[in-house]
Amino acid sequence: MRVVDVLDSIPLLFLVVFLVTVLGEDSVRLALDSLGIGRLAIFYAVVAAVSWLSMARIVRAKVLELRGATMIEAARAVGAGPARIIARHLLPNLAGVIIVKLSLVVPRVMLFESFLSFLGLGVQPPDVSWGLLANAGFRALVPFDPAWWLFLFPALALAVTLLALGFLGDGLPAGTERKWRP
Repeated sequence: MRVVDVLDSIPLLFLVVFLVTVLGEDSVRLALDSLGIGRLAIFYAVVAAVSWLSMARIVRAKVLELRGATMIEAARAVGAGPARIIARHLLPNLAGVIIVKLSLVVPRVMLFESFLSFLGLGVQPPDVSWGLLANAGFRALVPFDPAWWLFLFPALALAVTLLALGFLGDGLPAGTERKWRP
């Protein structure tokens, strides 16, 4: 958990801006291209590497809570090994919590990616992102001939998707403890 604490102390926005700057260097970009690693893959890897931190805290707290549960003690009493206890008792009880937390993390990561792409730090053309589409529409908002729909529809699609995922996360049951089965 100390590694999680250290990684959680690094602001994600600064980390991504730093990596985009470093990866923008010609020598670094050529070295990564020779290895077959693109800028987009590294961007998503950095976002994924930092997005799991809150999930780790929640899963650890739930495991510590379940560790003293009577079903775990009963499974130990009948001679179940650690692998069986994890597979039959811990993982099924963690599944609901993990699914609900994922339904809350995914919209946050989508919004972060769109925000960075809107600023020009995330996905780059020819790849497509709602942030890139909104940026292109925003640039089309000129005073003489505004094309407001080029900005409105990508932003509205992103907002509706994030809202739908939020409602999905709110509607999912957080899961309850399963009863003991030998």
